[in-house]
Amino acid sequence: MSATVSIVIPAYNAAPTLARTLDSVAGQTLKPFEVIVVDDGSTDDTRAIARSYAARLPNLTVLFKPNGGVASARNAALDVVKGEFVAPLDADDLLHPTYLDKMMRRVTADPELGFVYCYLRNIDPNDRLLPRSGPLEVNGSGFYRLLLKNYVGSGSNAVFRRTFIQGVGGWNEGAKVSEDFLVQA
Repeated sequence: MSATVSIVIPAYNAAPTLARTLDSVAGQTLKPFEVIVVDDGSTDDTRAIARSYAARLPNLTVLFKPNGGVASARNAALDVVKGEFVAPLDADDLLHPTYLDKMMRRVTADPELGFVYCYLRNIDPNDRLLPRSGPLEVNGSGFYRLLLKNYVGSGSNAVFRRTFIQGVGGWNEGAKVSEDFLVQA
C-alpha cells in the first residue's frame, strides 16, 4: 500500500488527554505519513505535550492558531496537509493499534470512495469497554441515511480522501456541533 495518510488532531486545552492520544498514534501498525496537531488557542500545556512527541513521531507538525473551534483547527491543518488521505482524531480519543492499517486497506481498495468509517467503542475512565448498540453498515450512497441518523458517530473514526474534503470546502466552521456532517454527507 503506497497511499499516504495524515492524522489531524485539533487540540484545545487538551493537556489531560493528548499524551494518550499521541501514544495511540505512535502505536499504529501502519505508521502515518504525517501527524498534525493544531493547538487551537490553548492556555495549558497542550503545545508542549505535542512537541514532546517529536522523537516518537518524526513527521509531527505542531501548529498554533487563535481559538476558533474544532472545525477551524481541522481546516487549518487541511491547508498544510500533504497526505493523500486525512484521518481526523480528536485530542481525547484513542486509536486501536490496527486502525490505520484496516481503514487504509478499505479506502484504497476502491478509488470511488470519498471516505470510510468504522464503528467506535466508548470506554469508561478505567478503560473498560462500555456496552454498545449493534453496528450499522451502509453500502453505496449514505446521504439519506445520514439525514436520519449520524451512523458515523464521531469525528475520529473515519478516513477521508483529502481531495474529497477539499471538494466540499472542508469542515463547517459555522456549526456548533456535527461540524463534520457535510463532509460525511
